[in-house]
Amino acid sequence: MPTILVADDDADTCRNMADLFGDWGYAIETAQSGDTALVKARQQPYDVALLDLRMPGMDGLTLCRHFKRLQPPMVTMLVTAYGGSDLHEQARAAGARHLVLKPVDFPRLLALVEKALVPNN
Repeated sequence: MPTILVADDDADTCRNMADLFGDWGYAIETAQSGDTALVKARQQPYDVALLDLRMPGMDGLTLCRHFKRLQPPMVTMLVTAYGGSDLHEQARAAGARHLVLKPVDFPRLLALVEKALVPNN
């Protein structure tokens, strides 16, 4: 069963993502801070991480960089309500495969996650 780690400082977002992906058969872990997400990733592997860009303490870009060193096969995606002209470039440089804007289009996010789980994609 594919595993997804959702890191977002908003409890409702974590709960909603867990419910939605859980309904599709994914094993979900949530963390409400970058530090907590990093601790969880040190304890077990994840296939995909969905990371909020702006969180208190460690932001999503920094967390993404940690994950690329800690678990290179993990696919990371940044989720944010804040777009910017160079944000896509920053996300790629940090190792994120996709940048998803809030409000999240869940069917699109689900398609991105499913595609990420296919080998050699």
